[in-house]
Amino acid sequence: MAHVRDMRAWLNLEDYAAAIHDGINDTVSRFARGNISFQNGSVLEEDDLRALSKKGDKAIKKLTRRAASA
Repeated sequence: MAHVRDMRAWLNLEDYAAAIHDGINDTVSRFARGNISFQNGSVLEEDDLRALSKKGDKAIKKLTRRAASA
């Protein structure tokens, strides 16, 4: 039964996705060693960084307008 499940995973590329996921986890684990902020979850993902960048751009534009009018 395990062979059928393994074959199905291989055909659906599930084993490939699992290998990528495991590789990412290994890389992140190696990076996280000794990094307390990272281990506590104080990180931003790409989408969060993009949203934060957009908010920062809006804030700079607002400050620039206010400084120009003062």
